[in-house]
Amino acid sequence: MSVRVIICERKTHWVVALRQQLKTMSIRLYQTRSLQECWDDLPSYPTSLLVLELTLENKTDLINRLCRLSQDFPDARVVIVAERRLQNHEFLLREAGAIAVSFSPRHLGPVASLIGRYVENRSEEHTSELQSRTNL
Repeated sequence: MSVRVIICERKTHWVVALRQQLKTMSIRLYQTRSLQECWDDLPSYPTSLLVLELTLENKTDLINRLCRLSQDFPDARVVIVAERRLQNHEFLLREAGAIAVSFSPRHLGPVASLIGRYVENRSEEHTSELQSRTNL
C-alpha cells in the first residue's frame, strides 16, 4: 500500500510553497480542489498524509471530517494550512486530530520535514511488509 501526500486547496499558493520546500526530496504531491475529492481518494490510499487548507467557507466541514478521520481512516494523518486570520482555530484543529498547523506559506520548513519523515517511515513499513510476505 503506497503512501500519498494529498494537498487540498482551492488555489495553488500552498502547493507551490510546499513543492519549493520539498524540492530536494522526491515526494510527489497530489492536488485536489475540494474536501470531498480528497476524501474520495482515501479508500484507495488510506495511509495518506493530507494537507488541508482551512478557509472560512470550509471550516465546519473540515473540522467535522477531521474529527471522524481517525475512525474512518486510522492510518491517515492531517496537516492544516490556513491564512493567519484563522490562527484562533489552531487549538481546535489540533484537538480534532491535526498533527501540524501552518499559517504562512513562507514557514513550511517544519511541515516539509514532517512530510519527509512520514513518507520515509511509511515507505520503510511498506517495504518490510512486502519482505515478510515474500518470506512466508
